[in-house]
Amino acid sequence: MAQRLALLLLLALPACLPNTLSDDALHAKVADATAGKGGPLCGNQTVDPIEGESCDDGNTDSCDACDKCQVRTALDVTDAKSLAGLTTLGAVQFDGKENWSIEAWFFVRTAPKTMPMPFLVVGVPGTKPTNALAFTMGVAPLGANTVAFCGLEKLAKSTSISPTIAPNSWHHLRCVWNAKDGDMRAALDGGALAKADNKLAIKPAPGFDTSSWLLLGQMPTAAAGGLQIEPFDGLLDEVRAAVGPNVGTAPLARRYSAETPETVALYHMDPATPGRFLNDATANHLDADQITLQNTTPIKRDAVLAFAAEGCYGYSPLNAECQASPKPPWCP
Repeated sequence: MAQRLALLLLLALPACLPNTLSDDALHAKVADATAGKGGPLCGNQTVDPIEGESCDDGNTDSCDACDKCQVRTALDVTDAKSLAGLTTLGAVQFDGKENWSIEAWFFVRTAPKTMPMPFLVVGVPGTKPTNALAFTMGVAPLGANTVAFCGLEKLAKSTSISPTIAPNSWHHLRCVWNAKDGDMRAALDGGALAKADNKLAIKPAPGFDTSSWLLLGQMPTAAAGGLQIEPFDGLLDEVRAAVGPNVGTAPLARRYSAETPETVALYHMDPATPGRFLNDATANHLDADQITLQNTTPIKRDAVLAFAAEGCYGYSPLNAECQASPKPPWCP
């Protein structure tokens, strides 16, 4: 009886399993088997594109350049060639009637000495702030310290300055235009928004000129409205623009999703295809080009922007596990 049962099972087996497995089905079987042996495919030292892996360093450490089997990169700003521009910013409704924000992760190699060091400018290049609205964000010297700032200028000025930051470490700066009070506010490393001096608030609510565009990287002096500035030297990542009533309350993230509420443009700084160097991750496709300026006119460059492995984001206890690692990590 036992032999008969075994024979029936053996004969039935081919009917229970397909003769061939599709690639996806086979992959699922392998994944299940790997997981059953103590872990997922990520970390098994084999790059698995079907799983969406772009790398696999054979470990599950959160603080290295290959995080969750994805290589993370940042825009490496070193000289005047490190400049990207978005000339279609008019597609975004920064009309000042609704809250808007621009935020970014940044890493400063060289601290500013005597002048501001902007790494992002929105406005009409070469036009002074008295004639057109200009928004800047970056770092600046304050006595012996370095601070991050958000600035908005047009006839009057609204500026919000963050607490002191440490160069050679990652920080996050969020700049928020508050439409109700008519001022700029800043938050550093996920902290509370700090208001600018209301005496300098801009009313009525300002809106950017339709010919305004966004500059990201190392600013030419003319692009900052003729202001005296120092060139930014460092890394930039996860630049996000948002419009809506809750832009100042979004949770801080090291890697944003294009579906994050109110997001209108998002640059992961992942190397893009030739011709479009900074892809917008949202459906708006507000892709930025590598550019140079000739008489304040944006000219597209043929060179490729430089990217570097990201560094560990330096704030809060979440960074503690990364302190011992000199390698450039991305903390999850």
